[in-house]
Amino acid sequence: MKTSAILALLSLLLLTPVISRADDQKGKFVTHTFSVPGMKCKGCVTDLQFDLEDLKAVKSAKIVFDEKQVTVVHNAKSLSAKQLIKVIKKSGFEAKLLPKKAKQKN
Repeated sequence: MKTSAILALLSLLLLTPVISRADDQKGKFVTHTFSVPGMKCKGCVTDLQFDLEDLKAVKSAKIVFDEKQVTVVHNAKSLSAKQLIKVIKKSGFEAKLLPKKAKQKN
């Protein structure tokens, strides 16, 4: 009896961090697009993409080299646009958040 109570308590304690981490990842995902004019070569672009996708809160990072733009889908609770700009700067590039495209009126 005592053993099963201890095992149940131990199981709860071990699962708590997993449940907390899952809750953190359930946040709302948002998309931000940045102008990154300093991208000169495709090798640098690959490094930047790895740096962004390495972040736990980033779902995806798409870089359009010809347009010098980076689009990042990320968890808004865990990561802000300002923090993404800092990551891009650490990768060696200046970045500016682009405004969201205006919705077309019919």
